[in-house]
Amino acid sequence: MTLFITLLLAVTPASGLDLPPEAIWAAGLVPPVATQTAERGTVVQMTETSPPPTTQPSQPTFDSASSNGRCVGAEPLLSAYSPGWDVGRMSRIMYRESRCQPGARNTSSSATGLLQILSSHCGWLSDQMDTWCTRDRLTDPYFNIRAAATLWRAQGYSAWSTS
Repeated sequence: MTLFITLLLAVTPASGLDLPPEAIWAAGLVPPVATQTAERGTVVQMTETSPPPTTQPSQPTFDSASSNGRCVGAEPLLSAYSPGWDVGRMSRIMYRESRCQPGARNTSSSATGLLQILSSHCGWLSDQMDTWCTRDRLTDPYFNIRAAATLWRAQGYSAWSTS
């Protein structure tokens, strides 16, 4: 507001302040958002209005909590990104694969993350998900579960078979 008054004073000569309101409006010196008419000599407090905040759906959170052989802290994510899988079953698979630890890495293969996705799948996953994929990114629980959903759509539960 101070900047507006300073600009008004800078572009309007002192005698210009005596212009009728219509002339000031026509010159574009006052924004057309007045909600109340003030009489000359009164003090008016102006406040800026902002558009209402946009509400975005909150993303489910992840934690590594487990119970009874399931990654219960990951179940909200498993549910949110589910392509149709049974959340309880995927939670048990996740527990078996990583013990609910997003940074889990298999030392004898490139299997990485909560659902132990092979980094050799990254090329295919990048194409399918339209984003980049690396072994390090597979340690991100959100990305790992989204990648698992992509694999599940193509292979079902067989991507995690132990036979």
